[in-house]
Amino acid sequence: FAKDHPEIVKGLVAGIFEGMEALKDPTQKAKAIQWMAEGYGMQVSDVEGMTADAHSTNFAENKEFFLNANNPANFERTWKNVSYVYKELGILGTLARFDEVMDFSVIQALDREGAFKNQRDEYVAKFVPSSFAKVQAEAPILTQTIRINFYPNSSNLYEPQHDEFGAPMKNTLYDPNVEATMERVARLAGQYDRAVVAIVGHTDGSMKGKVPVSAVAALSRERANAVKQALVSKYKFDPNKFNVEGKGWDVPADPGDPNNHAMNRRVEISVYPVESGG
Repeated sequence: FAKDHPEIVKGLVAGIFEGMEALKDPTQKAKAIQWMAEGYGMQVSDVEGMTADAHSTNFAENKEFFLNANNPANFERTWKNVSYVYKELGILGTLARFDEVMDFSVIQALDREGAFKNQRDEYVAKFVPSSFAKVQAEAPILTQTIRINFYPNSSNLYEPQHDEFGAPMKNTLYDPNVEATMERVARLAGQYDRAVVAIVGHTDGSMKGKVPVSAVAALSRERANAVKQALVSKYKFDPNKFNVEGKGWDVPADPGDPNNHAMNRRVEISVYPVESGG
């Protein structure tokens, strides 16, 4: 049907976005609530209460979700995450690619025409600066160790490999997996849109007793901040979504193996709720 009648499909999609705009009019919204109550055999008051938990996504928000490749919670990344979960559960066998289940052409056409150019993304979470101690006082939603292999004494995520004389080698990366790792961090941060993300940097303890504690604390903080800045730059996160802290060599990755220097040079990501449940 979609292939044979593209103009009808386009009209349906455009009508949805026109409806999103109409819902801003209290009179039109009241009519929609009444129609929904009648259609589903519900009380008007119940439907009205449900609207408080729903957000009607306009064109700008759909464009951001479907067409922005750098959106950490876009359709492609969401599809891959969901597909992975269902495959792990044994519900899915062969996975379909995201572009096999979604036709982006209608949204792209409406975007080119500028039909809804006045609509703006209204679902952007706002954050205010807060201290690491305040954030850490809450119980985290989840914590993951994100291992980026930092070159000794460096906080550069994209540090090149070095030869036996210590000279940087062109077109190399000390951690060749850094892009994939940052993609995973972005997906994690994007999945919890209204949560605060704590990024904690660590160093190895190879120079204990030889360098000031303040120096390694600063290096670990710089590593955490490097992750934050890369996420903000590429994925356009609100900088206040992230809190950074440097723990130096105080917290080894494995207390039973505290001298595993490669493992200790790491960052840890924890996701915290904005408000406690109490």
